[in-house]
Amino acid sequence: MNKTEFLHILEAALSDFKDEEKKEILYDYEEHFRVGEQNGKSEYELIEELGDPNNIANQYRTSSKQENNEVPKDKKEEDNPIIVPIIAVCGLLLFNLIFILGPYLGIVGVIIGLLCAAIAIVISGIGIIIGTILAPLFPVYINVPSGISGIGIIFLGIGITALGLLFLIGMWYVCKYFYRGTVKYINWNLKIIKGR
Repeated sequence: MNKTEFLHILEAALSDFKDEEKKEILYDYEEHFRVGEQNGKSEYELIEELGDPNNIANQYRTSSKQENNEVPKDKKEEDNPIIVPIIAVCGLLLFNLIFILGPYLGIVGVIIGLLCAAIAIVISGIGIIIGTILAPLFPVYINVPSGISGIGIIFLGIGITALGLLFLIGMWYVCKYFYRGTVKYINWNLKIIKGR
């Protein structure tokens, strides 16, 4: 067998390969022959070193199958790193819209309402105190109930103001813990999106 026959048998054995791959393999072996002949080796010595062209084709076929089995897995992981976060974002968005947003907005509304109530109680207590003190100066505009002393009404105003202030302090703590819970929930969502 000479160089031409060797390359012809190898080309026939690589018939199931793509044209580009086949040309590349044949070019490598032609180059191998050219370099070997420059180094003083004969075609027959080179063919003996290389071995049977059918075995060479089978080795390429085996290595090609291994690459085809391994590459897609790697490509799926490397080429599509954004798919997992997109799925996580869509899932979390849907979950948050269906199950979290309604109750969350309801709680926000209740907290705002209770804050307004606490502020209103403080203002009404202060209004009672000021109204009672100014009642003698503006008897037409401020009505003080009869049968209750002015000092009793002032103490009632102080009590209502204190109650409002306690209520306001309590609502400050509620707001603080609600804010912390919101931040923790947002961070938890971000961790899921990042895949941690």
